[in-house]
Amino acid sequence: YDGVDLIFDCLDGIPSRLHLQEMGERYSIPLVHGAIGGWFGQVAIVWPGSKLLSNVYGTKREGIEKTLGNPPFTPAFVATLMVSEGVKLLLGKKKKENTVIFADLLNNQWQYITL
Repeated sequence: YDGVDLIFDCLDGIPSRLHLQEMGERYSIPLVHGAIGGWFGQVAIVWPGSKLLSNVYGTKREGIEKTLGNPPFTPAFVATLMVSEGVKLLLGKKKKENTVIFADLLNNQWQYITL
């Protein structure tokens, strides 16, 4: 991980995401997290030591995508938002806060929740 400034979470399982969070903590590298389920998505910067994903997922080991499926536009939207957040971080334009962006593409609603 020498020379790595940022980790992107492009995984589809909660246990794998939690492992990636641990790797970010171990090597002091921020993680750009993204997850999708149906018309919904979430994006966050997981700062080393924040345990943000542990707080978001709790004891859950399976996401809502198993029930809701994933239309083709949701991953594209969440990926775009992830890249935007990652670039802001790399450019020093991102505050260090534990905020999750929740997107509801069906109703065009956004929520920013600070944990």
